[in-house]
Amino acid sequence: MKHSLTLSILSDLHLRANEATDGPNYSRCDEKLDALRSMVAHAVADHHDMLILAGDIFDSREPPEWLMAGFIGSLEECFKHGIHVYIIVGNHETNGTSHCYMTLKTLERFSLHPGNSWPLHIVDEPKTLLREPDVLIHMVPYMKSEETIATVTNWWHHSLEESKDRTKILVGHCSVDGAELSGGNAYHIPTVLRKHHFSGYDLVLLGHIHQRQLYPGEDLSWGYMGSPLHQDFGEVQDAFPKGYYELCITNSEYDGNDFSLDTIPVESTPLIQVELEEGDTLTKEVRTQMSGTICKLMLSGSETWLKSEEVAEIKRKCRAAVKKGKVVKVVVSTRCTDRELVQAEEEVEEQGIKLDDSLQRLCKEKDKEAFLPDGRTYLEEANNALAKA
Repeated sequence: MKHSLTLSILSDLHLRANEATDGPNYSRCDEKLDALRSMVAHAVADHHDMLILAGDIFDSREPPEWLMAGFIGSLEECFKHGIHVYIIVGNHETNGTSHCYMTLKTLERFSLHPGNSWPLHIVDEPKTLLREPDVLIHMVPYMKSEETIATVTNWWHHSLEESKDRTKILVGHCSVDGAELSGGNAYHIPTVLRKHHFSGYDLVLLGHIHQRQLYPGEDLSWGYMGSPLHQDFGEVQDAFPKGYYELCITNSEYDGNDFSLDTIPVESTPLIQVELEEGDTLTKEVRTQMSGTICKLMLSGSETWLKSEEVAEIKRKCRAAVKKGKVVKVVVSTRCTDRELVQAEEEVEEQGIKLDDSLQRLCKEKDKEAFLPDGRTYLEEANNALAKA
């Protein structure tokens, strides 16, 4: 006899009321909701058992009501077909004591439609599910690193007998040392959570970092699902396609459990970066590259060139292209090489005297958000540096 369990998992949608990429006739928020609806349609068509949203579905702890309504409306087909939806609270959605789903949590006991249950579950504290075929799913919301370590290790330590011969899966929202940020940079922000803390699990799928990455191993496979579509221009160099995961677990009487993990791509308007240096123009090749995209146009040169009629003409052509619908939106960014030289000289003279203003602001932000994992360590180090300045 053969059993199976199929689920869809998505993370870091970051629904916002306003997007920097929004254009005259374009809404990134609408595309994000379309991505969620496409995931729901796929889950319904393939008769999935459950759907997990692994944190940071909203970008704020206080999303507007119309955005929350659009989100719930996007999940309605799941509710109609009895597909249970589990929402894991992410760091953007909580301040440590309350979260943006608190209103929805009160609706878990009520009906969406007469005669139909509300198969919606808000995971604001660790939750364990036992599902056929002999699968344990442990869901962990965003918490302090120490609390995350305690729950992911104690759970499998204390459940060895219960979990024996069962497939053990962790879905959570947290930072892990060794992961990579978008652009291939190592995740060096101090964190005490390491991959060895996941020992005892067969598969670990996490939200929080937007670059998709999976580290397969004989004893443990773990990684980040990544955002389902580009959140900003810093992600345009990500090597793996954006989308969400489909996880299928099958069990046979003789071979035990086996699982397959597939990426389902999501269609969205591409984000690109184009750089023009002093003297460059909008050639036909560049205009073709920008066609149908949201483009960040980076102009790099002297202050004289950046203020010239030549650059003004480039900007006019960009506005015309957007107006004609050839480009969705153009975000212009300038880098003045003259000022960079002056700034570099000033920094050499002032080296060791004071910290950069941005670091001081970050210290204040960390102080306000003291509940965040590893914030205290960072804050202590920054304050020590400030004291020496």
